[in-house]
Parts: sequence; C-alpha cells; structure tokens
Amino acid sequence: MPSIVPCVEFKQFRILTDSKADACLSYVVFDPRSRECMIIDPHFDAFDDYCALIAENGLRLTMAVDTQVHWGYLSASHLLKARFGCEVVMSDQTSSQRVTRKLRNGDQLLLGQFHFEVLQTPGISPDAIVLVGAGLMWTGNTLWSHGCAPSCFPNSDASVHWNSLQLFKRMDDGLLILPSYDCNELIFSTLAVEKRKNVALKQTQTEFVSWAKDLTVVVAEPFKKIFEANLLVSPMEFRVSRLESVFGSAGKAVEEDLRLPSVTNINAEKYLHKIKENLSQNAFIDVREREEYREGHIPGTVNWPMSEVGLHLGEIADKKRVYVSCLAGKRASLVARTLSYLGFSDVVNVTGGFKAWQNAGYPVVK
Repeated sequence: MPSIVPCVEFKQFRILTDSKADACLSYVVFDPRSRECMIIDPHFDAFDDYCALIAENGLRLTMAVDTQVHWGYLSASHLLKARFGCEVVMSDQTSSQRVTRKLRNGDQLLLGQFHFEVLQTPGISPDAIVLVGAGLMWTGNTLWSHGCAPSCFPNSDASVHWNSLQLFKRMDDGLLILPSYDCNELIFSTLAVEKRKNVALKQTQTEFVSWAKDLTVVVAEPFKKIFEANLLVSPMEFRVSRLESVFGSAGKAVEEDLRLPSVTNINAEKYLHKIKENLSQNAFIDVREREEYREGHIPGTVNWPMSEVGLHLGEIADKKRVYVSCLAGKRASLVARTLSYLGFSDVVNVTGGFKAWQNAGYPVVK
C-alpha cells in the first residue's frame, strides 16, 4: 500500500448514536508549524472536546467547515464562530444563513502551508462537498467506508449523487478516505479499497438509483428540526437527545459483504512473549493518544494514535503480523477491524490493552 507522508496532523472525533456502534465523525486538522487548524463537520456534542484540544495544543482555529447542512446532528459551527471568531465555510449552493465564506468547485482552502481543494459533490444534498489535500480526502456523506448516505432527504437526488461518485473513480488510489459517518465500525479507508469493495462505486446509474430507492428511510420530525436549526445563524437553545441515526441500516453492511479476514485476539500474557521475541517482521502498535503513551507504555511498542494509523499504512504494509493495543481494548479493536478491512491478513488485537498489562505486573516504560 502507498505511504502517505504525515505532514498535516489531525484527530478524529467519534460521537456514537444510540446504536452504540454507528458514529458521526468530525476532524480537527492542523498545520504543526503555524498551529492553524480547521474543524471539519463539527458536532455539537464534541464542542468542549474541540476547545480542550485547541487549548492543549496551542492551536488557532481559522475555519469551521460543514460538508453539507446536516440532518443527523446539530452542527457546532455557530458555537465555534462565537468562541474563536473563525469563519464558517460551506458550499456556495448552501441555504445556511450562518456561512461567512462560500466555496465554489475548485476553490482552495489554505491552512498554514497546506492547500485543500474543494470539490462540489451534489446528490445527497445540493450543497455537498469533499476536501482533498496532503494525501487525504474528507468525503462527508457523499462516500463512506463501504457505502454512502442514502439519497432519501428532501432535495436529494440519487442520479446526481451517482454522477458525483464518478469523480472518485478518476482520483489517486492512495488517498486516505475520511468520511463524516461510520456505520460499519471502520475508522478510515483508502480510495483503492473503496474502488474494489464499495457497492456505491461499482453500480451503473440505473442500478444505483434503484439501490438508493430501496434504502430510502422515513425522515423523522426531529431530524427536520435539526436541519432547520443548522440553517440559522445562531439557533436558540436547542438540544435533542441522541437519536438513532436516520441512516441506520441504510448504510450498514453485513459481515460477509465487508469481506473481513478474521482478527486474532491475544491476552497480555501471550503478548509479553511476542514482545520479548521482538521480531522485526512484526509491528507492535499502541493506538492511544500521545499523552497517554508518555505516561506509561508497553516496551517495544510504537505510538500511532488511532486517528493517525492511516498515515502509516506504508510502514506496516510489509510486516508479517500487526499487533494492536490501546488502554482497554476498544480503540485497538476498531483499528484491527479497519486494517483487516483494508486487506491486512494477519492482525492481532491485544485484549485488555495496557490496563491488563499493568495489572499483570509486566514492565512499563515511562
């Protein structure tokens, strides 16, 4: 697999729906040199976490980017603008009143030393966009890992959506795909994998329109209220309890369709023996955040935070086996599942993670 140079940094935020598996995804993206950052598809429930990350890392927020007017959750763009004075950036096809900068197809977003191209991808909504740059592509709801959003909302058009999806077929296979929604417990993907596996990219226009029609779901009243709130400059106090996603089963794939090689699970005791062997053909990855790793970690492991594992695919592509650990097992499980989906055939999840390792009294490096 191609290696993506980790030049721009980002962190993915996952806000779970009531399903406890489906997640709305947003991203803080920043230039490590200038410390300028933007937040892509900011979620109301993650606002405090964004503020904490910005403060802890000395970042300067310049843009809040919504890839469309969202139906499934309340955007935090108005809160970010009020707190940090940043621009609210969206397509020039949007009807949102809170936008301070409207983007046309081919426009460039400047973030420190990096440029990101704006591509208009109407269909799921008239104002849908994706951002491309630094080997990364934020695809919003236009394209997910192993699926895409159903064209079931007012102003959605499956035929137009299909036309937008054709853009991806002509783009570089090495692009890392970072969507705004995940219903298959996959953190990221690559365009090469999606070209092979994603049903949305393999159908004719007629097949896609028929498929989208079969996936159509009823848009409940609360989601219409969320959409209306996201149109306003500064909505009044507006809170909706976390809802089962309107996409739900529409985007979820059955395991057979995902074609996931099995992920092996091992406990801390067995991992100790593997670490001691220290075989160069294996990768030992700790996917916790950097501050967690610094406070204490398993000797012999390398630290790639969960959000950033996709930047290191080239480094593990020639490894015979990949061991993945985190604090207690959840993040490692997601990473292992994602790597398996991408085609890594021998991925091992360390159950219990660092906690189990510590509780067993095994050596810890600080």
